[in-house]
Formats: sequence, C-alpha cells, structure tokens
Amino acid sequence: MAAQKPAVWIGSSLDDPRAFPDEVRRVMGFAINDAQNGSEHHRVKALKGFRGRSMLEVVDDDDGDTYRAVYTVRIKARLKLAEAHHQENYGTRGKR
Repeated sequence: MAAQKPAVWIGSSLDDPRAFPDEVRRVMGFAINDAQNGSEHHRVKALKGFRGRSMLEVVDDDDGDTYRAVYTVRIKARLKLAEAHHQENYGTRGKR
C-alpha cells in the first residue's frame, strides 16, 4: 500500500470548513482523505472553467444549503506554494 500523501492547507482553508454542518464536514473529510490515498470520492467532480480535472470540488447539501470545497493535486504554482509552506513549517521538502 502506498503512503498517504500529505494535505497542505493554505491560508484559512483548514479553518473555514469548521463552520460547515457536521455531516458536510464528514463528507469533505472523507473526500480529502480519498484524494490523499490516490482515489476519488463519489461527491467529487471537476470544477467548471478549468481544463480537465486539474481543479476538483466536493459538493454536499444540508438543510437546503449547498457547501463546496475546492482542491487541486496537479497545478504547479499551488504545488510550489504548498511545498514552500511545508518546508517552512515542517522542515522537509515534499516529494513529487
């Protein structure tokens, strides 16, 4: 089994979903975990306006409201930012 890829949270991306309802947070958490393990949650779809599947979104509904979380695993600029963040905070450079 391959090692789980780290999730790197930029800016307020870790704090913002804490305002989501518990069930929505659970779905978002499972989706991120699946991405870290190289699979894709059934609630994930390609974000419109981007070519291919470079930007993905998790969509969940609760009590008539829709919640979305967007993530990427392929955009080089974000990867470089995430690597720099990881280096600064954890002292090791992530592997690609």
